[in-house]
Amino acid sequence: MTVRLGWKILSVLLATLVWILIRVNSADGLSFGQLRTFDAVPIHVMTPANDAGTFAVEPPSVRLSVSALPAPLKRLRLTDLLVFVNLSSIPEGEAYRDVEVHMPPGVTLTALLPNQVRVIRLASPPVATPPPEP
Repeated sequence: MTVRLGWKILSVLLATLVWILIRVNSADGLSFGQLRTFDAVPIHVMTPANDAGTFAVEPPSVRLSVSALPAPLKRLRLTDLLVFVNLSSIPEGEAYRDVEVHMPPGVTLTALLPNQVRVIRLASPPVATPPPEP
């Protein structure tokens, strides 16, 4: 009979310890529950250095939501976020590309609308030819 009582006391103590640990961790703000939304964030176009083409992106901006701990979220500015489309290999005409977001450490992307955009190559500049040698 005393063996069962010992196990019951041990289980109550362990349950109490687990409850205390959960309460302390949630009070420290370990959850990423705080959200912040940015509207009309412009999309940057990243192209190779040797591609001097002109591009149009439709739509030209996105809406994104991020989550983080309270202190980093309060310091976060729009300039800390880089929203871009990678055009390293885009055909003539138009194509659809995924929108990518670079954020500071500790910040998590929770929503991105739209997550894909239409990219149109408007013009490719003519390739300059060297002048003829005399």
